[in-house]
Amino acid sequence: DVVIICGCSALPDGTMQALKTYQQRGGGVIIFAGEHDSALAANHPLQPLMSGRIRGEFKIGGGGEKALALQIVKPSAPYFDDCRAVDGRVEFSRTAVFHGLRIQPYPETETLAQFSNGLPAILMSRQNQGQTLWLAVSAHVDDSNLPLQPSFLSLLHRSVACLANAQTQSICQKAGASLIIDLTGRLAKNPDARCPSMVSVINPSGKSFELPVDHGRIHYSRTGRAGVYHLEAKVVGKGAQVSFAAIPPGFTITPDP
Repeated sequence: DVVIICGCSALPDGTMQALKTYQQRGGGVIIFAGEHDSALAANHPLQPLMSGRIRGEFKIGGGGEKALALQIVKPSAPYFDDCRAVDGRVEFSRTAVFHGLRIQPYPETETLAQFSNGLPAILMSRQNQGQTLWLAVSAHVDDSNLPLQPSFLSLLHRSVACLANAQTQSICQKAGASLIIDLTGRLAKNPDARCPSMVSVINPSGKSFELPVDHGRIHYSRTGRAGVYHLEAKVVGKGAQVSFAAIPPGFTITPDP
């Protein structure tokens, strides 16, 4: 699951703690800029989840000012996999942005795209076990024509897939290729957890089977069918069994071109 937040200016009691707990368990959050973000700035209710600090906003009005375009900084990022033209390039040159945020990213934040004035436009950061994708523009057509672009739905669809899987490198496999998922890094963050010996897999047709875990790794070589594969494991820690503690709940195999 992924939480998408658009134009948030207040949160009910307990919601931020619930979101933090959600991300501690590997959840993904997508944040779109809102009308009141600049005024709230450091007091923004979503600040604990954000990938930087809000330093103001920009507005393109009259006087011959030109709307800002969206430029991809990291085209290899899996979030853009479904937004490519025939030649493989990620194309957002027709995007016109009139209103957005001025964001100062944290040092550990990754800038995936920027506006044509150099300001960060799409940022990604890791929050506990989860990730946050932050767009410095709203989803409203008054602020940009991004929601009207054919590539917008592709970007949103692929971003949800990436964040839902928690390990983005596991979703870019082609049908027929082998897939290796290393659990050691995730287990290292929980010293009380022991690596499972087996994981259950449900393939796109609904068939369930088991795979062994060898030295902290899962080797999956039967990816002949495109679709979502769901994994389930029981990881024992402090006398309790925790589902999905070591691995993402699913990964997507895309068709072989």
